[in-house]
Amino acid sequence: MKASEPRQHGRLHALLGIQQPVSARELLVSTITAGIAMAAVYVISHAVLGQTDAPLMVASMGSSAILVFAVPHGAFSQPWAVVAGHGVSALVGVLCAMFIPSLELAVAMAVGGSIALSLVFRCLHPSGGGTTLIPVLGGAGVQSLGLSFVLVPVLLNALILVLLGYLLNSLFPWRRYPAVLAPKPPSSPAVPSAAAQLSRTDLAYALRRLETPLEITESDLALLFESAMEHAQRDNVGREDVSVGGCYSNAGFGPNFQVRRVLAMARDESGLQVEYEILPGARRGTMDLDDFARWARMEVVWQNGDWRRR
Repeated sequence: MKASEPRQHGRLHALLGIQQPVSARELLVSTITAGIAMAAVYVISHAVLGQTDAPLMVASMGSSAILVFAVPHGAFSQPWAVVAGHGVSALVGVLCAMFIPSLELAVAMAVGGSIALSLVFRCLHPSGGGTTLIPVLGGAGVQSLGLSFVLVPVLLNALILVLLGYLLNSLFPWRRYPAVLAPKPPSSPAVPSAAAQLSRTDLAYALRRLETPLEITESDLALLFESAMEHAQRDNVGREDVSVGGCYSNAGFGPNFQVRRVLAMARDESGLQVEYEILPGARRGTMDLDDFARWARMEVVWQNGDWRRR
């Protein structure tokens, strides 16, 4: 194989948007858990809407099940997006069906309105596009429910998906739902110089190691990283900004977040040295002023129970 072929193969994958492969166990878990959830949704939808209109509701919730059980850590899969996204979309759809006589206009306004309100309430959920059309395109069984359609079956089904998402995903150690419960990677020191050595290859490797898919492509992740690095390089504290008594932070994530208070600065044969203490606690250290300025991302002050940028 020629050297250029792997690169061309990678560009073709990126152009087509081919997703990262998943493990066999992830495939099995996604399939079984989504199937269990959809069985519950079908029973409820059939009982409320009947044989004619139930398929519309099942189809809409089926796309949500894919998100909750195949992409449980994704932004569109989270409880607020699922429940509020379906609820808002259902409400818009019912109102359009009630007050817009033109079917074409009702369809357009239902989808557009559900997108607008979902963005306003920060609950964008792709499956809401299907839910909002059910009252507009559904039969007499749906339309006879009126606004109660929002509560049952829509919100009831959405809540069941979320509850089953929590229960079923919790059975597997590499999965958690909601995403905030996902297992955290082992902490490591947040060293700016080490971060600067990261490359797109490192990001692609980390993305491939994840068990569950994410709603982000390798290119998006690289763009996000490069933008963050550009901001980090221009946002550091300058050596002229470091002063005795000031508190400075590395702006690290989670356990890597650290604040150091400058106790004194003195010159020796190697240059100007900064003596500091790590807060909270009594640990102390000394480092060159230039190194301290590279470590410090911002000057901070303790305010309202938290460290905030000064």
